[in-house]
Amino acid sequence: MFPDSSLTIPNGMRIDGNAEFGKGQYQAKVNSHLREGRLLATVSADENTKGYRCHLQSKDFPLTEFLPQSGLGNLTAQMQATGRGFDLLSRHTLLDGDASVKSFTFGEMTFDSLHIGAKLAKGLGILDFASFGDLLEGQGQLRARTGQDIAMELDATLPHINLHRLAQTKDTLYAGTQVSMQGHVVPDLSSYGVKGRLYGNLF
Repeated sequence: MFPDSSLTIPNGMRIDGNAEFGKGQYQAKVNSHLREGRLLATVSADENTKGYRCHLQSKDFPLTEFLPQSGLGNLTAQMQATGRGFDLLSRHTLLDGDASVKSFTFGEMTFDSLHIGAKLAKGLGILDFASFGDLLEGQGQLRARTGQDIAMELDATLPHINLHRLAQTKDTLYAGTQVSMQGHVVPDLSSYGVKGRLYGNLF
């Protein structure tokens, strides 16, 4: 995906934090400063119950300093998640998380006002997303249910897509559409399929 994905540890980064471990329980807090950016992360986990909780908050944190050739830029966002278990195909795994991206740059593009919510319980995963930025405006939902195979459904309404900036088209061009797709895949990828339609297209 990236031209050069080699990881670089930047000069001038300051990290403060603390960690506690004991009886299968882990807690850590990290506060990192780099250039004018800041990243704060707190994580707790219980080895006995497989439960975890994490929170991340960043302001103008320069991701490009870690992946110089990736095109990644500054990130201002807030993310949090709680859950139990890490096997996404298990009906016993639980997840409840959300992310709010105020500003994120990738190459010449800046994504803003992006919100994502994710839930997983009893083998049903739901991912809601909404964007109110200049590049993309719209909202949608992706649903996935596990079993012998994974069944997926995607429904989205995207009234404003800035193709000039997203697809680097020569002329200024905007589009809008609605998406409805269904698919399935088995865990070993030996069988998969997808069908769907785009409708209500506007240019």
